[in-house]
Amino acid sequence: MTKIIHILHHSPPEEAYPKGPDDGPPKSSNIGDNEYSLMIDEKPYWVGFFQNDFHAKLASASLRITKEYELECWRPYKYIKQIYTRNVKGIKHRLFPCKNVKLGPYNLLETSPLLVKELLNEIKKDQVIVHFHGLHNSSTNYFLQKVSKLNIPIIITQRGGAYPAFFIGKRRWFVNFLLIFKIVFEKLIFDVVDLFILQSKPSFDYFSNRYGKSKTIHLQDGLDFRTFKKLD
Repeated sequence: MTKIIHILHHSPPEEAYPKGPDDGPPKSSNIGDNEYSLMIDEKPYWVGFFQNDFHAKLASASLRITKEYELECWRPYKYIKQIYTRNVKGIKHRLFPCKNVKLGPYNLLETSPLLVKELLNEIKKDQVIVHFHGLHNSSTNYFLQKVSKLNIPIIITQRGGAYPAFFIGKRRWFVNFLLIFKIVFEKLIFDVVDLFILQSKPSFDYFSNRYGKSKTIHLQDGLDFRTFKKLD
């Protein structure tokens, strides 16, 4: 059976981490997540297998449509020192230790050598499709670069943001150097991506022109606000 590994590039926000073991499960936008939290003996005291994150929601929706694939949801998780795994409603969730790479006070990306190691092991032993959630993100680019030499299907879904060239001249002058580096780096690694799922029309047009319409889809899979009633 082919396995789809959904990878979310970032840890939960700082507000999600309890200050002590008596604080209870991590805070979440989904009250049902308390059921899937795990208490541990050291900081961060609890870990959450959150069900409202993009990778988890898409995996769950996929499972309702077809049982053709084995589904897993992976992410880096700050403060933990080992991998934590839990099966939630037929989907395996895995949390990985990570490190922040900083430039002065700025967080540039999160890296996780253990996540990369486990991903390479999975690719060796199974038929795997890797689906990254988050485009033009330094952490996603880090993970993508680690598998870019392998002949596997790769999907990336845009979860906000825009292509780096869009911001040239619109940010402080020194940021332009980082943007130029990211433009060049993404040109080197994006050719291995089989499908880009774009949320915004400008990004869809940009990627369609650069990589062809056969490798791009314009799909907005977030909340449909048309279903909400207007407030008086």
